[in-house]
Amino acid sequence: MAASTYTLTAQPRIESLDVLRGVAVLGIFFLNIYAFAVPEMWFYYPASVEHWSIWDQWVMWFTLTFGAEKFLTMLSVLFGGSVALFASRSIAYAELTQQHRRRMAVLATLGLLHAYGLWFGDILFHYALCGFIIWWLRDLHIRTQAILAAVLLSVPPLLSLLVVQSVPHWTPEQRVDFLLLVQANPAQVQQEIAAYTSGWLQQWPQRSGQAWESHTEVLLGYTLWRTLGLMLIGGMLVRLGWLNAAAVGRYRAVCLGALLAGTLLSGYGAATSIWYASNTVTEHLLQPLLNYFGSLLMAIGYMWLVVIWGSRTPHQNLTRRVNSVGRLALSVYLLQTLVATTLFYGHGFAQFGQWPPVALVAMVIVFTGLTLLGAAWWLNRFNQGPMEWLWRRCSYRAAYRTAK
Repeated sequence: MAASTYTLTAQPRIESLDVLRGVAVLGIFFLNIYAFAVPEMWFYYPASVEHWSIWDQWVMWFTLTFGAEKFLTMLSVLFGGSVALFASRSIAYAELTQQHRRRMAVLATLGLLHAYGLWFGDILFHYALCGFIIWWLRDLHIRTQAILAAVLLSVPPLLSLLVVQSVPHWTPEQRVDFLLLVQANPAQVQQEIAAYTSGWLQQWPQRSGQAWESHTEVLLGYTLWRTLGLMLIGGMLVRLGWLNAAAVGRYRAVCLGALLAGTLLSGYGAATSIWYASNTVTEHLLQPLLNYFGSLLMAIGYMWLVVIWGSRTPHQNLTRRVNSVGRLALSVYLLQTLVATTLFYGHGFAQFGQWPPVALVAMVIVFTGLTLLGAAWWLNRFNQGPMEWLWRRCSYRAAYRTAK
């Protein structure tokens, strides 16, 4: 069929994946809100923020413990699962590969526009890049994929440990320079506040600099390896049929044990970052590893809980609404950016750096409630979200229909 007349008919949706995706995209906003609303140093080194109350510190601890990297881990696993599902379509290999490339190219373009035009913390570009790569790994034997995923997930902590091993050979000047770089610098904080409370064009140097760092240093040192490993795991879970209640129910003890162990690791790591100001290079390098491993374990427990909950209450109002959010995940994710940047950046209400954690979390709770209401309302009137429509329209370059 010619491209100009190509018609896309959606595959039947897997309800458990939509519920998982809905929980994940709602959950990441509880952490992303800090990246939208406060200087970067305040989020990474909250012990240096003297004007936050004890309630703010406890709210920060709670969100770091139960949110940081956990929902993003779930999204990465689910994205890998969606690639595996897409690859299972009954379409000629060459055409299927071409469709996937177009989808990832459009997603990468959306990600670049998002990162450099609105918010440096975009994940779409990273997902598109990793989506290109895992396409060529999707048919590997399950055991090979498992080994490769473990190797990829080991790269970031190994890189950190290599740096730790080199610390004894640093000069005193190098140690001081490193600590000055990672500790909250009042001048740097004020510069970031001034940038994001300015107009949209005036924000460009700050935003583009942070986005470029995310797409280079952070990507090569952290994001690429972790995301690829998680996406491979997602593809494996889909191929094995493990993202349903019948399968995960057999692993209750393992999943709950992972959740408990991960909570202890992440909770301790969050506590040290909030109530203990690290003053050595080694502490700064090792402390994030607690949440790195803790988030992997907690995400296992979270996914188990969500799948079990969704299977036992498939017709409950809340489950249906979370399912709707999952079907609109891309639109909801970008809507979070539009709302937050309008509220906190200078082209809107210029509240950047003004709200404490208690107020930020309260705002996210309200937004989450409105999203649950709005997503169901939208899908009662339309088959898909506006950004999902745009993604598919640009990917397939033609009008198409989507089964409801």
